[in-house]
Amino acid sequence: DHLTRTNRIYLEPLAKAAERGRVTGRLRRGELRPNLLGRWFIGEIEPPPKRRFKAPLPAMVPPSDGAKDSILADFRRVQASVTAAVQASADLDLRRIRFHNPLLRGWRVFNLATGFLVICAHERRHLAQAGAVRARPDFPAR
Repeated sequence: DHLTRTNRIYLEPLAKAAERGRVTGRLRRGELRPNLLGRWFIGEIEPPPKRRFKAPLPAMVPPSDGAKDSILADFRRVQASVTAAVQASADLDLRRIRFHNPLLRGWRVFNLATGFLVICAHERRHLAQAGAVRARPDFPAR
């Protein structure tokens, strides 16, 4: 649920920036590469975790109760939206288009490449955490 909520928050500014880039003719000129600050940020959230973070926005924190089936269905829908956003941006210069990061209100310090790669790194981080929990001898806890 947390990944779904976080990705929804990220997708809107990414889509707006991509549209702005399309209107201004910022077409692809090179490889997908985050800027310097983006590389640092991605490195901080890549697994294995170097430090713990709390969800920075209340909207990213899921309630403690939730129906597994609806959470999974929402996750799949948002994953499809992430995939569609990446595919729709494939012809854009993701290095030169900046977006308003929802965690840094009003700042456009990250490029679109960073935004898409942050989503991937964040998901890998949580998948690694889930794998560590499943590998524990007391899993599933009774």
